Amino acid sequence: MAFSGRRPRSDFRITRSARKHSMMSTQSKGILVKPILALLVGVSMTWCIGSPVYAEEPLAKENTAVSMKISANLKFSDLPFEMAVKLIRGDGSRQVAVFEDPNCRYSKHLAKDLAKLDNVTIYIFLFPILSQDSAEKSKKIWCSADSAKAWTDLMLSDIQPVSAGKCDSPIEQVLAFGHEHRITGTPMLILASGKRVHGAPSLEEVERWLGK
Repeated sequence: MAFSGRRPRSDFRITRSARKHSMMSTQSKGILVKPILALLVGVSMTWCIGSPVYAEEPLAKENTAVSMKISANLKFSDLPFEMAVKLIRGDGSRQVAVFEDPNCRYSKHLAKDLAKLDNVTIYIFLFPILSQDSAEKSKKIWCSADSAKAWTDLMLSDIQPVSAGKCDSPIEQVLAFGHEHRITGTPMLILASGKRVHGAPSLEEVERWLGK
């Protein structure tokens, strides 16, 4: 795993009670606790990750000794694109997938930068891991007549989705897919090359990774 700059700035939630572990606060903000610590103390954490970011290159072969990186072998072509909100700008020739929680402030920062990209297809996987409100917003976005517009309106202009959110949505399947592939934070970018980027990179970094 290659790290870029300092450790990521992040907000985190502990999804199972860990009161007996006094070293960890359920309301902590701005402190990075390594995911491996969560495994050691028996809790599951979800993250809203800011910048700087770190990236994982695809592994040449699976290595069970580094279980936290096995999922880096996930191929871009293996993503369940039918479960994503699809944004196309320009000719759509460049591709990137992003796992997003609508209440993650860093996801909102990233969405504003990605809106400046041209000639790109962006697959948004609604990944509501922070709260029940995140799940409700995600369902309303998916069930909107124009889900891409509903997503963009919310993330760029804070216009709340008006759909009742009563349609069949793939959000539970996306959450299960993320769990299977150790996606525990948002935003998470997956590039066509297989590179996974944790956190909200700058527009310049995204342009460089996608190729101009």
